[in-house]
Parts: sequence; structure tokens; C-alpha cells
Amino acid sequence: MKKRNKIISILAAATMIAPVALVTATQPQVAAAKTQKGTFTIEKDNTVHVYDPSGHLYTSKSNPKLPVQVDYDDLLILNDEPSFKYLGYRTINGERYLNLGHNGYVKLADVNTIDGKNIQQGKLVLGSNARVYNRNGKKTPQVLNSGTFIKYADKIEPISELKDYYCAKYDKVPQTNKAYGVQRFWLPYQPIKGKDYYALGHGKFIKAANVKYINGSQLYTDKTITVTANHDLKVYRGPLNYSNSDDANAFNDTNLTIKKGQKVKVDHALYVTNEDPDYYYRLAGKDEYIDGKGNVSGATTKLETMAYEDLSSTTVGYTTNAQIYTAKGTDMFPGQYIDSINSLPTATVNELVYLWVPSDQKAELFYRLNNQNITLTNNATPTKDTQPIKKHVVNGYLKASDAVYARGQYLSPLNSAQDAEKDKVTATTSDKQALQDLISKSATTQKSDSYRLSNGDLRGNYDAALANAKDIIAANDATLSDVKLATLQLKNAEQALNGKKVVVKNINKLTNSEAYSIIMLASRAFEGKYQEDNVIYDSTKHTLTVMETVDQGNYKFKDIPHVLDIADYATQEK
Repeated sequence: MKKRNKIISILAAATMIAPVALVTATQPQVAAAKTQKGTFTIEKDNTVHVYDPSGHLYTSKSNPKLPVQVDYDDLLILNDEPSFKYLGYRTINGERYLNLGHNGYVKLADVNTIDGKNIQQGKLVLGSNARVYNRNGKKTPQVLNSGTFIKYADKIEPISELKDYYCAKYDKVPQTNKAYGVQRFWLPYQPIKGKDYYALGHGKFIKAANVKYINGSQLYTDKTITVTANHDLKVYRGPLNYSNSDDANAFNDTNLTIKKGQKVKVDHALYVTNEDPDYYYRLAGKDEYIDGKGNVSGATTKLETMAYEDLSSTTVGYTTNAQIYTAKGTDMFPGQYIDSINSLPTATVNELVYLWVPSDQKAELFYRLNNQNITLTNNATPTKDTQPIKKHVVNGYLKASDAVYARGQYLSPLNSAQDAEKDKVTATTSDKQALQDLISKSATTQKSDSYRLSNGDLRGNYDAALANAKDIIAANDATLSDVKLATLQLKNAEQALNGKKVVVKNINKLTNSEAYSIIMLASRAFEGKYQEDNVIYDSTKHTLTVMETVDQGNYKFKDIPHVLDIADYATQEK
């Protein structure tokens, strides 16, 4: 057996299908006899647990003979193989299982195909026992067991905004050269008396919360779920540390603990790269996190795992011949195109807005690019040998028709096409007043904890928005649209700043974990000039020092210490 370092699953969504009118609960016929042999598959990127003859989860110690893998909780699992062998089937506690041999079993509900036949297509699979209801939300006598396959009555559809319940597929982004991202789908549900229900046909419904799979794809929820701690769990506090150390926690330590057996509400499952632990649940409505590597249980419907940065950003892939525009709807780099072959396959955007395009005499929808580097080319159809042109783009725009959503937040337009056309007139001094007021308070903002203790990207976004705002104020030809967008962008950039001091128990006697959190925070404040290894805490002298390495020429360097005030980075618990 081999240990899995990371088991982060984003499961494939269903393909488009026709409506199904049948409502009968079924169990697929997987074998004529218990001794029949064959092969089965599970959904790509899925992880399936292995059970004993009584329906209990196996650990590596309880059945070391099974040739399978082990997850974070030392439970036996199947994943990462094109197919698996089975030796027949068995019913355990009313639910169908496939026999792996060596007294190992997998739930039929977790299986995608058997001997080449897709047993999930057009069906819901229950993750818990489910009562059947009528169209008014009243109970019927019928109860369906966990693991039951049910034909549904509606049609799978793609979505462009999160739904209460949906499926997700991580794959190549359509229409792009090499971008990968998340495509989401849903089976429309019906709200009845404040609950979401799936229609089974003939006036019968089940609660969406009882469903585990649709067409073999994991069902996710955008709602808060309740989980139970399997053992005592430390609580961490944001913001992210952005450490490169594999031994570092992604977030800051606290003195809080979730006790074993305690139920907590969580609203996000997050993945943090290059960290250990790297998988967290966010406590609902808080900037607090618990290690999520198999440490909780209890929810039938899962939260989709997404990258931490996707909570506050949007990533798009771009199509061939994509160009970058200014806020005035003109080419920022005339005759140059985004290099879809040699550049990064995606770009980070933070707004969706209509701009007036003078050359087309109409308003078009654009994504606003974050402050970032983009590789361009003079060739509209680049090849591997195309000469790249690297540009740093500030306040650039990408046509929505040249981009495809990849991951992160879904954006809604900040204005309408009619607004863009109406606001193309020159702005007056009075029109610029609100923007000038924001600029006037920028010096205070840049001295605040929220600014100086934010990561460099957020500070850079604010600085870029501020510089653009000053340019708009100074420009005599600035349009009303320019002013409105610059005002909104500066407001949003300021609101996104999330720096805050580390909360410690005794500022004059730091624990090791508190000291480490402060070091990480200080290194973030000096991002771009010093790294975390250059920030040193001396517990004996109770000093925090940053070492500046100065190049003296002739390959000679000198470290110059700068003592920092700990109170600039920490605050005592009240």
C-alpha cells in the first residue's frame, strides 16, 4: 500500500441527457451469481472507501491483504486506477456491494460502470435513507434506502452561477488552447416549504440533501453544512500565511479547539498549495479554519473543494486572437495578441463591465484584468516558435467574447450596455468629486493595518487602482464612465484589503506558534524585499528583527539588521 499525500477530488459532472419519466427505485443487475467475475470503474478523480463484510470501514491494519491505497484517516480506498476487479456482489444492511476479495467490499452506489455498462446514467443515487414526498411537501409512506438508484424526471443543465446543489467537472476549458478549469452543472430542483427537492415523476419528490450522486457525479452544495469532529481539532485564523515551508500551517494559530464529537457549521472546503496541512474547512461566516484532511464526518452532501484564492478572484482562459483593451475601449497594444501558445493559459480578472468601443460604435462586455504579467505576440495565430513579448498589464480589459470562465467567483456586470453608451460623455469636476474624496483618504489607508499587513497582490491592486484614479482626475478628456469605473475599482480594492495583527495571549511572552505567525505576517508586510527567512524572533531578548542583505559590489554582501516593533504586528487578546 502507498500513502496518499493529497486526495482532493473535483468530480466529473454529468453529460446532457433527455428527461426520464420513470420513477421506480432500482438496484442495477450487476451479476447473476455471487461468484461472477468482472471489472468495474469509478468516476475519474473520485475516492471510494472499502468496507468489511459487516459494512464497516476498513483501516490498513484491519485488512492489510487488500491491494488498495490508504487515505489520511488510514482508511482503505480505491482511486487512480482505470478499472478494478470484482468477484460478485453482496447485500449488506440492505445496500448492494461489490466483492473485491479478501473480505473487502465497495458500495455499488460508488461504482460508475460494471463490465463496460454505465449503471449511473440517468439516475440519482442516495447517500442516506430518503423519505418520498408529494408535490406539497407532505410525507408519503415510502422510504428509500441509502444506496438506492432512482431515475429522475428533469434534465441536466450547465450553470453560470452557483446553485444550492450542483455537480462539478474539472477538465479542459472549451474553446481555449490549454486552459483547465471547472465546469458546473445542475439538475433543477424545486423549492417546497423552504427545502430543495428533486422530482422523480408522477408527483413524487425527494430532498436534494439525501442525494450523493447524479449520473455518477458527486453532488455538491453551496449551502452551509454541519460536520462532526472525529477528534480534537485546532482552530486556525486567517489571513493566509503564504509560506513556502512544507512544515508551516497555512493559517495562523489560535488558542481555540473544536472538541471530539462537537458539531460545527462550515461553508467552504479549501485547498492551499505547498502547505501541510493543505485542506481546510472554513467555519461558517468566520475567518477561521480547521484541518479538513478526513478529520470530520456526518454530511451526505459535500462542499466542493476550491483553491483558497478562488474565494476572492476569478480566472478565465482566453481564446485565439484575444487582445487587451483600455478602459476607453481601444487597443492597449495595437497589433498585438495574447500568446495562447507560449503564455500562461489563464488570466486573473476581478470585474465584468460594459465599455463603449468607439471602433464598433457599440458597448461590449469586458473582463478587467488584475495587475499582472501577460505574454503577447505580433502573430494572431502564434506557434511554439513565435517570439514572445512580455508586458505588465495594469487596468487592462479582455473582451468577454475572447474569454471562457475557468474557476473562482462568478461575476455579474457592474453596469449595462445602456449605461456604457450614456456615460461616454466628458466628466465634469462635480462628477469627479467622489473619486477625489477616495484619493484624499488614501494616505490614511496606506498607513492602516488592513493595507500594510495585506499580501503584496492586494496592496498592488490598491496601488494600481489609486494610480489609475489619479490619472482619471488629471485627464481633461476623462469620460463619466472612466470616473464611475475608477471610483468603483478603488472602493473594491480598498475593501479587499484584509491585513490584521496576530492575536496573542501575552504580547510580552510569545509562544512558538505565535512567534511564527508574527514572522509570517512581518515577511508579508515586507513582501518583495525580504523573505520569511530574513525575519527573526529572539525569544530571549523578545525582539523581532528583519535582515536586509545589501550588495556591496565585487560579490560582497552585508546583512543589516532592522529591529521591528512587535506591537506593529501583534495585539494582545482582550
